[in-house]
Amino acid sequence: RGICEAKGGRTVQVKDGDRIYYYKFQRQDEPLADLVREGLIHQFRAENPQGAWSKLASDLPQDPHFFALPQSMWPSTKEQFKDEVKVHKEDGREPWINVYRYTASADYGCYAHQPDSEADCPWTKPEEAILTACYDMGLFASMGLMLTSMLPAMHNSTDRRSWQALYDLFGYRHCAEVHPGTLGAWNGTATEHCDIGFNGLRDVGDYEQFGTIRSCFKKSGNEGSAQPQEVGQRLAVASTLCDNVLAAILIRSRLRQQDADYHYSKSEALAETARFIEAVCDHLLSGLAGQSKGEVQAGITRQTMAQGPDYYDAWLQRAAFEVVYWSARQPGLNSANITVLGQQKVDHDWQDGWRTHLSEEKNLSARLYDRQEFQPSGHASASCFLNPNHEDNLGGGNQVFPLTTLVQGLTSLGGDILAQGSTGADDAAMDSN
Repeated sequence: RGICEAKGGRTVQVKDGDRIYYYKFQRQDEPLADLVREGLIHQFRAENPQGAWSKLASDLPQDPHFFALPQSMWPSTKEQFKDEVKVHKEDGREPWINVYRYTASADYGCYAHQPDSEADCPWTKPEEAILTACYDMGLFASMGLMLTSMLPAMHNSTDRRSWQALYDLFGYRHCAEVHPGTLGAWNGTATEHCDIGFNGLRDVGDYEQFGTIRSCFKKSGNEGSAQPQEVGQRLAVASTLCDNVLAAILIRSRLRQQDADYHYSKSEALAETARFIEAVCDHLLSGLAGQSKGEVQAGITRQTMAQGPDYYDAWLQRAAFEVVYWSARQPGLNSANITVLGQQKVDHDWQDGWRTHLSEEKNLSARLYDRQEFQPSGHASASCFLNPNHEDNLGGGNQVFPLTTLVQGLTSLGGDILAQGSTGADDAAMDSN
């Protein structure tokens, strides 16, 4: 009954009059406990509306229900699923699929990298939703719950390697200048079914409790025994917060690829990106401090970063330049085919970007990189910036993630959070003992 539409990799949206139902099917190789845990959060929040739970700003699902759906009632939209659904079989019983059903707004089904086509400004609603999600990420952390996979690229499983910004914190290597590697399919499958929508946070099922965080140590090549338990858990908090901020910025960058004026030569684009990076961090830290959404403290990131205002201002401006330079549309990649919205306010050649700089000039922008220090690696062909499925990579083949200034600043910020006393996650863990 109702109008069915596939949403995400394994969810069906059903519009029945004024109500919108979502049916999330158990994924193949997904433990039932993982499917259930998101519903338990929604149920617990409904039953405990007081305290920190009352401050959550995202429009989260309601009315959680779990049931077994006979295979014969499987909706026709199953052919649109990207994930393989687990079918249970037992003698004497019709095969079935475990389902989590809930109600949510229509905004819940819209990912934040999609422009709001019905608004005069298509960026306002998704960008505000990203900030709302960042505030809630911090608020969850203040309760000792770390949301660990905002992007599909960051989702950990036992059979594939997932991307992690501070990867080398958890291994035995001790290098002074280690950066994360290339993020494959960054504006494709790596961010497609993200956990941030027009409603704010979408999926809160991938969480871990401070003191028992394991996902950071399950990445290929990392060993949980590399650090003492207490140190490792605090590093896991810093790493997770860094991943969450990066996820928010990458989602917004994918959104803004569709903006005709998103280009490194446009001062407005650089200024807007700098303000957004700062707002993302301010919202997350305000949530971590337990403040309400209406009391987000502008400037809390500047105050927290211990290197001082001069360092902070220089970091923010260069980080914004790098983000726009590397994430804008590029000739020779899939992003060149993106349909842009709006008209250019000032003429610029959108093909004037890092792909053209590398392929024609054998160098990068002199505005960003010192020509005396930069040594081209030879990875200038288009194929080096595509994964095996011909999706755009952020970084060349076997190279580093190019948003180095952003990662360096977030690493410092994570250390400053830990150095300035116990985090909300620490307090919540102590309260639970």
